Amino acid sequence: MRLFPNRGRATAATAVTTAAAATAVLAAGVSLLTAPTAGAFSVSLGPVATPVLPRCEPSIVIIVPGGGNSVDGTPENLPVGGYTADMGARVDQIGRSTSRTVSYNSGAFVARDYLDAAADATNQTRDLVRRTAAECPGAKISLYGYSLGADAAAHVAAEIGRGNGPVSAERFGSGVFQANPYRGAATAQGGTATPGTGILGDLSDSYGSVSDRIMDVCDRGDFTCDSDTWTGEVRANREAFLGVSAREGYQGLTTIPGDQRRSLAFETLIGVLPGTWLHTNSYSATGSFSRGEGFLRGHMG
Repeated sequence: MRLFPNRGRATAATAVTTAAAATAVLAAGVSLLTAPTAGAFSVSLGPVATPVLPRCEPSIVIIVPGGGNSVDGTPENLPVGGYTADMGARVDQIGRSTSRTVSYNSGAFVARDYLDAAADATNQTRDLVRRTAAECPGAKISLYGYSLGADAAAHVAAEIGRGNGPVSAERFGSGVFQANPYRGAATAQGGTATPGTGILGDLSDSYGSVSDRIMDVCDRGDFTCDSDTWTGEVRANREAFLGVSAREGYQGLTTIPGDQRRSLAFETLIGVLPGTWLHTNSYSATGSFSRGEGFLRGHMG
């Protein structure tokens, strides 16, 4: 006689319910990844950027905003976005230098998945560097990006260093990549994080002839660039995360096995969410951000 005839069904139902709950936590976590970048419009470290007439200077910094901080058609002479607007304002105050800002459809994890947004940002960055170099043949071109923008800027810098980029290595000034998901140990380090890798991997061995002109700015605990033991499951399942969006109902998350989903949900609560807050708020005007600015200044003609 079976004393508990429904135990098998109950166990299966509990597993399904737990997996569904884990999926809900993951979806909420992914949705919050857009909150720092969208809310980062309010982040300001000093002077407010105002539109400037596009002009040629000996040094021009191409600025790439993070996810949720840019839309197609934003004027390139208007620095926008968390941290990137501040860098634009500071570059235009230096003298003999100016900035141009990349515009792209930056709705990663919302209207499109991360891979689409990153590809768009990289293409638009490459195009703006090429156009700027042609319009200003005497200028040195530098790159600065934050978060998803750092991803795009870093990949364009790697192309330049390998000799197949939109400008020659001789005309490249420097690159500063803040909260770079492809941070690596081989670059100059400008933040409080110990040398390590970003959540999407290590690009630092790919910069070729410009490797000595690259700085990664990453603060301790920023989950995008300071990848640690609390983001291991996210790293292992990054393909699933990179291919989801709210528009598609985060469907890719359901391809992750139930046990891993539960581990990911736990990791999201104790690692990703606190790391998201640090990703948005930890970079101070007198700390890591200023070291990135100083690196750009140091490589200007």
